[in-house]
Amino acid sequence: MIVLRYAKVFLVLTLGLFFTQFAWAQVRVYIDPAEKQLCYSESTTLAVKIEGLVQNAPLRGYQVHLDFDSTYLEVSGVAAFQEGEFLSAVGSTQWYLIEENGGYTATCSILDYTQGAYGTGTLFYVTLKAKDQSTGPDGTDVLLSDVILRQPLNQAISYEPPGSCNIVIEPPHIYTGLKVFLQGPYVTGGSMTHVLSDDGYLPLTSPYDASLTLTAFPDVSPRYIVDWIYIQLRAASTGPSEQPQSCFLLDDGTVVDVNGNPKLAFFLTGGMQYYVVVQHRNHLEIMSAQPVAFSTDPQTATVGDLTLLNSVYGGNVRGVYAVEPTVLALCSGDADQDGIVGPVDARIYWRLEAGMLHGYYVADFNLDGNVQPNDRNFYWRTASGKISQVP
Repeated sequence: MIVLRYAKVFLVLTLGLFFTQFAWAQVRVYIDPAEKQLCYSESTTLAVKIEGLVQNAPLRGYQVHLDFDSTYLEVSGVAAFQEGEFLSAVGSTQWYLIEENGGYTATCSILDYTQGAYGTGTLFYVTLKAKDQSTGPDGTDVLLSDVILRQPLNQAISYEPPGSCNIVIEPPHIYTGLKVFLQGPYVTGGSMTHVLSDDGYLPLTSPYDASLTLTAFPDVSPRYIVDWIYIQLRAASTGPSEQPQSCFLLDDGTVVDVNGNPKLAFFLTGGMQYYVVVQHRNHLEIMSAQPVAFSTDPQTATVGDLTLLNSVYGGNVRGVYAVEPTVLALCSGDADQDGIVGPVDARIYWRLEAGMLHGYYVADFNLDGNVQPNDRNFYWRTASGKISQVP
């Protein structure tokens, strides 16, 4: 009986220790938020938090080291740090910060006798400022390390590996508006047909970027979506194209982003003027004759109108089509996107899809959802021999 009683006591103690250790093992120190996007010179305040503390293993003091890459982020010294309310809500605290080992170590403890703090709360805050240096899409990490957690009687509290915060720093945005027409769906009076969207043939996945799939089309009323269109920028007329963006072309020639915004946003990577390159899946590519002015404010951004005479690089004849005497449009008929409306577009691409109905086809040069003789005999033939003038 004595042996059995001792065995029961041992079992209870063992289970108690097990569950205490189990509770401690759920303690987590982390950064909120875990992800953040900033533009150049923009600041953000991060909260270093703790969760999972139980009443029988409360917190009386801590030490946490915070580190970040000074290539991308900076702080205004110790003034950028502020004590959180988790421990100070329980009693008077001693809080101090040391700059060391390429980062900052925050230390705080409750001075008076206390049962400690448990539950979830904020240990401290830090305000970080982005430098004028892009991190790229992978971002840069704010890290926590050398964490020490103590109970009221100085026992150590175990914890899971501390969390981090990934910060992506991007250049600021600049904006412009854009207007273009396509020869294929153009009708008189400065508008285009919109059969593809009306009849449900328009795909939610961009034909220029297979990784971009929308859950729904944007509301552009009272206008209508004609088709997807692809916009890129060039710092110089013969330089490389950059910042490609899948957009929508509306029936009045307005280009909007995938959210329906008529002022297109790009990153400021150089000056405030760029050549704008416009590409469509079965029309000839064009580029603005002159750099288009951008603005840091979408409300004041002007519209680059590439339907006007002399607005397109290479002149008003070879690489564009005059749908009206003073109105330019991208030439239809370039099914293979080689920059030429030539025999291959008709003999191969049109022939392969001829007779196809009610769909989204590359040889559907007038964008009515069907591939019929008029796509070849009128739209391809009237533009045959045209060559894109984009260098």
